[in-house]
Amino acid sequence: MNSPIAVWTVTYLLHSTLLVAAVWVAARWIRSASARDTLWKVALTGGLLTATLQTVAPLERIAPAATAPRVTFDQTTITRVAPVLVAPPALTPSPVPFDWRRLVLPFWAALSFGLLLRLLLGHRRFLAALGPRVEVVTGPDREILDRLCARAGLSRPVRLTQAHGLASPVAMLGFEIVVPAALFSRLGDEQRATILAHELGHLVRRDPLWLLAGETIQALFFFQPLNRLARARLRETAEFLCDDAAVLSTGDGKALAETLAELAAHPVSGPPAVAAMAEGGSNLVTRVARVLHAVPVPPLRLRVRLTLALGVTAMVAVFAPGMVATAVRASGKGVQGNPFNASTVNSFSDANLSQTFEGPEGTTHVRMDAHEFEITLDGRKMRALKSDGYFRATQTSERGPKRRVEVTPGKGGELVQRYWEDGELKPWCDDARRVAIAGFRAEDAYADMAPGVPPSRTLTDPRTWRANVELTGTADGIPTYLRIQADDIAMDFATGDVEIPRGASIEVTERHGESERSFRMDADGRRFSGDFGTVQQTAWLASILLKQTDLPVNVIDTLTR
Repeated sequence: MNSPIAVWTVTYLLHSTLLVAAVWVAARWIRSASARDTLWKVALTGGLLTATLQTVAPLERIAPAATAPRVTFDQTTITRVAPVLVAPPALTPSPVPFDWRRLVLPFWAALSFGLLLRLLLGHRRFLAALGPRVEVVTGPDREILDRLCARAGLSRPVRLTQAHGLASPVAMLGFEIVVPAALFSRLGDEQRATILAHELGHLVRRDPLWLLAGETIQALFFFQPLNRLARARLRETAEFLCDDAAVLSTGDGKALAETLAELAAHPVSGPPAVAAMAEGGSNLVTRVARVLHAVPVPPLRLRVRLTLALGVTAMVAVFAPGMVATAVRASGKGVQGNPFNASTVNSFSDANLSQTFEGPEGTTHVRMDAHEFEITLDGRKMRALKSDGYFRATQTSERGPKRRVEVTPGKGGELVQRYWEDGELKPWCDDARRVAIAGFRAEDAYADMAPGVPPSRTLTDPRTWRANVELTGTADGIPTYLRIQADDIAMDFATGDVEIPRGASIEVTERHGESERSFRMDADGRRFSGDFGTVQQTAWLASILLKQTDLPVNVIDTLTR
């Protein structure tokens, strides 16, 4: 599963669990059915919103939590060992192990599709069992419903139909009330009025739509079993509120209680887009007692319900832990993705440091800012400790360009490294690394260079590199080919500089099926060609050289600039 999807899924699971648990506890003490209804709607849908906010724009990235400034320095001396040049031998590609995580997203999609299909088929079976519906356009029932609609201030027309395959009145999508023909023939006018007022309450509250949304959420996010509880409680409070609406509209609680008692002998269950008056079984007894003994009160005003919903959602978004920072921390990836050694790393909670020193380009000033960030003493590995972590450094000197680096975590937790020279964006290189560590270890950043010698300009310890690597194999069943050819290339492992004399060259060619990419560098310059698509050319070249050669990172930085 892709990192952003995994982060969102875990965050949603955590937030929805906290919401349902908190609402379940609060609902036991809240007497207002309207308030409970609002809270259960938030419990059912709020996790979707807060998880998305935490993943896309986590709060700590917008408003970092106030923490005491803390800077930890490890001044352990590192012994610099010059790497040994070894001509890379011909390698045989090893088979790529199967990653089972690729199956997670297809499995999720397949199971969700099956549950949604089951939901659709259930609705179709209900309509088939319902049989033909006859619309009621005149008569006393139609007149009662019209009066109730006018009393409720409802301008949208409500369709009233009768069906013989129905045991209890239902409110359906499309602003339709379906009543059982046999039941209505034996009820009095007062009882029929309470039934129509109850079902009209469902339509005014958009309960069929909410019930369908609850079933859809339960199908899509089947791994959250608490959604079933939230949906059941939402359905229960909807019945209580519609009972109150019927009593307030007709003023006849006794007739409603008699109607519920009559329907209790014929309980019915319907599909999610249907609000059945007699659904709930034993819950009908509780509703009868409530109608007879409780005093119905109007529902909370829309403004109050919105304030309550937004307040609860905002509290979860602010205070519930998100998985973005956890994913960044758990990944443990720096520049090369290797684990950090605690004895050779600097950890910054909040740091603002500046250094002025004599460097290869004269008097040099560096300013560094960092927040929740770790960087090794040699600057080759970095990681953000939180999703809002960052590392920035700016360097100015007498004889060199203005250099600036910035490292921040991306959406999936991977680091995004940027490097500028005189305002122009450049590929990340050894010069960028030097700027990064100069802010806290200026004495080591240019220790291997003599003053007055610009970085990455002159070879001080030249070596000759020759390579002839040719690999063939398959990737996902597609033939692949890779060749690296280098002839008499002069390199400085200390500074990372590269010199290509006339007649020498470096060539890298990669084929994957019909797609081909290549790179050539000689005394006249360098050229990329082939089908790169959205793949960055320098990233492609750096990846191959890192995997298939023994070249140090600073040399690869020079080759990929």
